[in-house]
Amino acid sequence: MAAPRISRRFLYERDAPPCPHCGGSMDEATITLENLVAEWPLPAYVDVRDDGYAPSTAGPMVTCPHCARPSALAIDDPAVKLVAARTAADEAVLGYMP
Repeated sequence: MAAPRISRRFLYERDAPPCPHCGGSMDEATITLENLVAEWPLPAYVDVRDDGYAPSTAGPMVTCPHCARPSALAIDDPAVKLVAARTAADEAVLGYMP
């Protein structure tokens, strides 16, 4: 199993973790209140597949404003984590089952 691509920041740092795909700033990334409420309580951990990426259904997703790739959001007090995720299109090409 490959190590997951993950980035994290502590809550007290008051800034977003960098994108686990490209390393770009996620400060301008958005997530809707609807997504947060639908996934509440937010997971502390995100399951990853053998390739080290989270599935597209892993939980609340955040899209990088630079590379437009998704990351699964997890909050494990005191840390905010972003785990590189696959898109549904990636999964279809790779043959992953839902």
